[in-house]
Amino acid sequence: MKKIRYLSVALCVLLLMLTCVACGGGADEPGVTYTEGLRFEALDADTCALVGRGSATATELIVPAVSPEGKRVVGVAANAFENEADLTSVRLPATVVTVGGRAFAGCTGLTSFSFPDKLTEVGAYAFSGCSGIRQLYLGSALREVGDGAFYGCAALAYAFFRGDATAFGEVRVGSGNSAMTSVLYLYSDRRPTDTGRYWYYSGGQFKLW
Repeated sequence: MKKIRYLSVALCVLLLMLTCVACGGGADEPGVTYTEGLRFEALDADTCALVGRGSATATELIVPAVSPEGKRVVGVAANAFENEADLTSVRLPATVVTVGGRAFAGCTGLTSFSFPDKLTEVGAYAFSGCSGIRQLYLGSALREVGDGAFYGCAALAYAFFRGDATAFGEVRVGSGNSAMTSVLYLYSDRRPTDTGRYWYYSGGQFKLW
C-alpha cells in the first residue's frame, strides 16, 4: 500500500510540473527557434532583462523566456533597441512584465507589436517615432503607459486592449499618447449594446464588433 501511495504522489507531482510548463511558467516553448546572440543583463539571482541586440543580425527577433545563463527574462531595458530601424518584428516571451523607456524608440520598421499578457508597464517614449506601427495588442495586466510611449506613431490604426472600460480606467496613461488612446478598442466576447469601439477573437485573429 505504501508503494502505491508513493507512486500516486509521484504521479501527482509530475502532472503538476507538466501543468506549470504548459501554463507558461517561465519555460521556453518547444519547437520554437529563438534568436541567438541577444544580450541580457542580470537583475538578480534568478531574473534578467534584455538589454540589446548583441551579436544578433536577424531583423525578426524571437526572445526566449530564459537567457543562455538560465535566468528568467522579465523586462526589456531602457534604450535596448533604440533607432534599430531595420527591425521588422519582435516577439517577447510571456515572462516579460516591463518595457523600459525608449526601448524601441525610432524602430520605424516595426509594423505591429503584441505585448505579453502579464506586462504591467510601458516606459516613457518606449515606442516614440515608430512611424510604421499599425497595430498594438495590450494585455489586461497593464497598469502604466509612460509619457509619450506611443508619440509619433502616426500610422497606428488599432490598439486592442484585453479588458473592458473599467479595467482600462485603472491604467495610468501619461501625456502624449493620443496616437494610442484615439484608436483604442476594448475587448468584449459578446456583441456590445453601445456604440463604442470593441473587438473579439475569432480563429486566432482580432475581429471588430
